[in-house]
Amino acid sequence: MVKRLPFSDTKVEVESSVAEITKHLISAGFDQIGHTYDKGTHSVFAAQDGATFYFEVNLDSVQAAVVDSLSDRRRGYIEDGDEDEVAKFKHQCAMCGWRLLAGHVKAVADAIKLGVVTPAQAFAGHLLLTKKDGKAYTLADHVSTLAHNGKLNSQNIMAPLLLEHKS
Repeated sequence: MVKRLPFSDTKVEVESSVAEITKHLISAGFDQIGHTYDKGTHSVFAAQDGATFYFEVNLDSVQAAVVDSLSDRRRGYIEDGDEDEVAKFKHQCAMCGWRLLAGHVKAVADAIKLGVVTPAQAFAGHLLLTKKDGKAYTLADHVSTLAHNGKLNSQNIMAPLLLEHKS
């Protein structure tokens, strides 16, 4: 039996989900919000009190999860490289990922408005940091890399952040 994923059949376009995310971030108190679209990839930036937060959907991960939920026939078209089916599949995955992110941001924005969490607590993983070479990454990227390399401990997480903060 094929397991249906949340929003895998949504008809809501990515741009509508991005607009909802923007609305939810404004309602949570963010005072600067931007949206970019580059080479088929959407991203949202939100700033508050000098901190910038970055939101993007990892389409490769969504596609990997959704392809497993497809019928054997449809998965066969995609695996065979049918251009129309692949394009439809990628578009549907983008809509699915952004719907899920919009729901997440709405829930967190509601928690912020109720005082359950602060924006920093709620979106810490989305905090945008900059390496000395100017390359941007999120705190979640940093923690994931440390975990992947077997170096996840508070000293390894905090030392680069403290250095960045002093700069």
